[in-house]
Amino acid sequence: VSTQSTWVIAGDTLVYWHNYIDLVSKMHFVYLPQLIQRYKANMKEKWGLHIFRQDIKAADYFSPLEESLKKRNKVIAEKVRKQVMQGHIGESASQVEDVQLFGNQSLQPLFFEEVYIKDKVTEESTEESEVGDQAEELPQKPAPVKGTHLIVFVHGYQGTSFDLRLIRNHLLCEFPDHQYLLSCANEEDSNCEIGEMGQKLAKEVLNYIREHCPKKELGRISFICHSLGGLITRSALPYLSEVSDKMNSFISFSSPHIGYMYSSSKLVDAGIWVLKKWKKNVVLDQLTMCDAKDIEDTFIVKLSQQPGLSWFKNLIFISSNQDLYVPYESARICISKSLLSGQDSKKQEIYLNTVSYTHLTLPTIYSVQISVVAVSLKKK
Repeated sequence: VSTQSTWVIAGDTLVYWHNYIDLVSKMHFVYLPQLIQRYKANMKEKWGLHIFRQDIKAADYFSPLEESLKKRNKVIAEKVRKQVMQGHIGESASQVEDVQLFGNQSLQPLFFEEVYIKDKVTEESTEESEVGDQAEELPQKPAPVKGTHLIVFVHGYQGTSFDLRLIRNHLLCEFPDHQYLLSCANEEDSNCEIGEMGQKLAKEVLNYIREHCPKKELGRISFICHSLGGLITRSALPYLSEVSDKMNSFISFSSPHIGYMYSSSKLVDAGIWVLKKWKKNVVLDQLTMCDAKDIEDTFIVKLSQQPGLSWFKNLIFISSNQDLYVPYESARICISKSLLSGQDSKKQEIYLNTVSYTHLTLPTIYSVQISVVAVSLKKK
């Protein structure tokens, strides 16, 4: 083949390639939805290896937490990671993927979703399945609602509005028509009284609604909270009663809903004690239930008696028994048998009341436990 013929072929190929790109850009509405659908199916298959669900029928959500539940989840996590390392599972579901997103499959977190379904009889279902196996019982997609869906992100102690921006960005890609508010009302001072921070948050939310989505346009409101943000949001709910019928989902990541009445970490207890001695901190006094002489008058107990959580259609509590900062039972708002044994009877009674008074009257509650791998980072 002559040099001239080679240049002709190269030129024609370049023209065809640019024509193809031009055609693709103009016809994206035809193939793009198909590619997105295929990508979602692949991601569901890939993440499904790390997600397990158990439907539990119980008379109430606050029943004592069995230690066997933690052990069972730990055994499953170790088994799955062992299979991944041996190459039995975890093969790539996509031909092209972001290796930084998934990386080493053996280091991916595992999610154990417990769905508590309100039932008159206290029988527990032992059926366990991966996510998606029981779609007929729990709808995968919410029913369409007219109006704007406002999602509020509330940071934790000493946090900023940027802490949850990554979650906001992912949701924005999936639901571009929603409204998103990264709360910054308590950025400058998260050491003040939790109730005061709740009032600031409520004022910020109401102002945002008036400016960006008036009540006639507002369809739903959801809160995604991290750590102390869960308590701040709960304390703000009484001031949002005018939009109580719009409440949709409440999601908390390791929020100490019942404080540090029972903490299993001596290191955290020592750290809190040092911080309280070093500088007066109202928040830490409230979390450790030392803000009143009588424990019945503490903020955590009074907060449990306030309305608000029952307004939501979905309650999702995300926790981890590997969390060294927030007690596992406090993040789940449930009772632990081991913590009750050998404790003061009055303290036990207040603990039980604090858990049961949180007005969790919904028929279905989601509790998600996360299992992660501890990785030590060494400098090369």
